Amino acid sequence: MITTSISCNSAIIPDNVQIVQSPVNDGALNITDGLTLIPSGETPLWYADDHALFTYDRKKIVAYFTNTCSTTYNLPEGTEEIGQGVFGLVWMSDCIMPRSLKCIDNGNFVAFWNQSSKFRVFVYPDTFAESYFKDYEQHHETIECCVIGETNQKTISQMLSDIVAETTNSDMNELEKALALHNWVCDHMTYDPLGIPHTLSDALLSRVGICSTYTNLYHELLNCAGFENGECGNRDHSFNAVKIGNECVVTDIHGDTLASASAQITQPTVPFAITRDPESVTAEIGETVVLSIEATGEGLTYQWQNSRDDETWSNSGLTGSNTPAITIEMLEFRFGYYWR
Repeated sequence: MITTSISCNSAIIPDNVQIVQSPVNDGALNITDGLTLIPSGETPLWYADDHALFTYDRKKIVAYFTNTCSTTYNLPEGTEEIGQGVFGLVWMSDCIMPRSLKCIDNGNFVAFWNQSSKFRVFVYPDTFAESYFKDYEQHHETIECCVIGETNQKTISQMLSDIVAETTNSDMNELEKALALHNWVCDHMTYDPLGIPHTLSDALLSRVGICSTYTNLYHELLNCAGFENGECGNRDHSFNAVKIGNECVVTDIHGDTLASASAQITQPTVPFAITRDPESVTAEIGETVVLSIEATGEGLTYQWQNSRDDETWSNSGLTGSNTPAITIEMLEFRFGYYWR
């Protein structure tokens, strides 16, 4: 039996561990580099992803990894039970509960790391989670229960596509389309006065964020609409750069102001091109694999990214993530990941 909490760089759960249980008020595993699971006989007992440890059938979450703390955690659909004390000390600011949830054990949602604002839990209508957290909200001032409307029960890509379809049309030119998407973000988003960062999924659900949230949302909408664009800025603020014709227009999506005059884009002396893409590989646990890319052009920089669903991408922090070749140690939680 393992009773968390554990604080370390990595951890291995051996095959003789039958129970993983979190102490009340502290249900987090502080593991920075991943969790390695050793199966027990023919039937494995545990399953781990980037954020949490589950029973192998994925029906019960038994521990949450603090190193992956983000402002929003989406508890996977199919989870039926939250084990004792898993969220005893709540590290995130928002959590989205699945429709499948049927049971929440003792010792959860007792204390909150961010005490400057309420912990928001998003639930689907007519579910156990809605009933549980609506009742919990009446007796605890630290929590806010938000019911997700039917229009929000979609994937991020579906929501982005719907916004683009509703906001733009074929009669618009590029500038009009970019401006329409820009105005949609300004009209539908509310700035978070507490200055707390929000993920893309949170922005689409709650319509709240800070400048980086606005910039990220506008960036993804522009991607969905087929624009060449990027995010830029500094530690104090972030901006969007959008290619309109042969010009690069820089906008402040939150302040709704022009940050700079247009700049002409010219062809470099050596055209930029990717001459060889990375190739898919097969590997066993503990092995290392090398993914590489070849490109031509002047002043090239590199950034490897990874994704669990081939839709939402995050910059990798592994050694070599800013070089043409990256070496990846194959831990169990990394199987099935996409890299680019």
